[in-house]
Amino acid sequence: MNTKRVLSAVLAAVCAASAFAGCSAKKLENSSSDAAAPAESSAASQEGGADTTERVIHHLTVWDDNQNTAAVLNGLTEEYQKDHPGVTIENEKIAQNDLPQKIMILASSNSLPDIFNSDRADTNASLIKSGQIKNASEVLKEAGVESCLPESVYQGLANLQGTDEMWVLPTENNIEAIWYNKKIFEENGVTVPTTWDEFTAVCDTLKNNGVQPIALFAKGKWGATRWIANMTFRRLGVQSIVDINDGVLSMSDPTVVDSAKILQDMNTKGYFGEGVNSVDEDIAYEMMLGGKAAMCYTGSWFTERLEGSDTIGEDMGLMAFPTFPDGKGSAGDYLCHYGLTLCIGAQNYDDALRDWIAYVFPRYGDYALENLGLLTPYTMQEEHETSYYTQLVLDEMQKVTGTGAWLEFKLPQKASSTVEDNVQPLLVSEITPEEYCQICDEAIKTELAKQ
Repeated sequence: MNTKRVLSAVLAAVCAASAFAGCSAKKLENSSSDAAAPAESSAASQEGGADTTERVIHHLTVWDDNQNTAAVLNGLTEEYQKDHPGVTIENEKIAQNDLPQKIMILASSNSLPDIFNSDRADTNASLIKSGQIKNASEVLKEAGVESCLPESVYQGLANLQGTDEMWVLPTENNIEAIWYNKKIFEENGVTVPTTWDEFTAVCDTLKNNGVQPIALFAKGKWGATRWIANMTFRRLGVQSIVDINDGVLSMSDPTVVDSAKILQDMNTKGYFGEGVNSVDEDIAYEMMLGGKAAMCYTGSWFTERLEGSDTIGEDMGLMAFPTFPDGKGSAGDYLCHYGLTLCIGAQNYDDALRDWIAYVFPRYGDYALENLGLLTPYTMQEEHETSYYTQLVLDEMQKVTGTGAWLEFKLPQKASSTVEDNVQPLLVSEITPEEYCQICDEAIKTELAKQ
């Protein structure tokens, strides 16, 4: 497999400080090359030897132990245990759709874990108000490792969450686009489309040749709403999604309704295969890896699956979401974000947790890239050989000129659930596009009025 040496400077955040505020253009930045070395833990350094303090780090996650953030935290904790044998990490996995409710249940009994996935702005705002999570920027500063993230990430996450400072920790540096099987494209005589008309022509050719054009994971719901978001900001510009979330732009806007109709029509035409609402992310990825579908819209985290495949080789490509005629958006507008962010629980925060954080997060970027092929915004201390797929993502990131958000990125929880829950009946024509958008519109107006 081809490799290319990359410096950590190349991997600075794509979603810069302006993201989701004005969504202005931003190229990959260079992070500082003189970042401070990771801090040593206080107990170990003071005693001059191993710290035998016993501490269980409780971690609520959506990932299996060998996947994504869980794998990184597990691996770095294992390293940390060499000098801190009493520190262990205990992971509790939960389905992502159930995460917001689980967090609020735990919060109601003041029993949030030490560290947990949570990227919902409204949920996090509630936890900030009740004093149940720590200010992440202050924790990193207290631990002496604030330089593990570029300044643009601090401001970018604050903008994304609607807070004055960075209260959550990033886990990835993601870009979303359409992955495609190059071999299937070649066998069926189609080329990479750049416009929506070209895209639907490719889908029609594949379908007529007995190939499922797209693996859509609608069981998780957000996999379907992403298509509406992309179609909308391709046509109305990236600010349109921010305006929907702020109640400025109605979901019943004709262009948004038409985007919902296009999604419904795609399923009616068979682009997504059978039983789309029962297909989860894992199934969709297996379809891609097994050559059972030609394309899949997802994020750069898919590289982890590709790197672990024994069969796909370099047969997968990555392309931008197609453009629409007369659209205000451009081919350089991508949906970018910092992954499923982490909150630090305040209830049991202590020196032991702070010292673990001081060890883990300055090393997060190096470990994630070297062991999982994951790109993160964390400053790295080492040079790395990038695989074919990691380099493919890096090359795509260089094309970013504007950053957009997902359809429900900062909606109140009830409104967000309405947007997601009703996309499944929309797909299978149980409700019309107009009804879908009206239902969403009413929920958004109602919930925003409560704020």
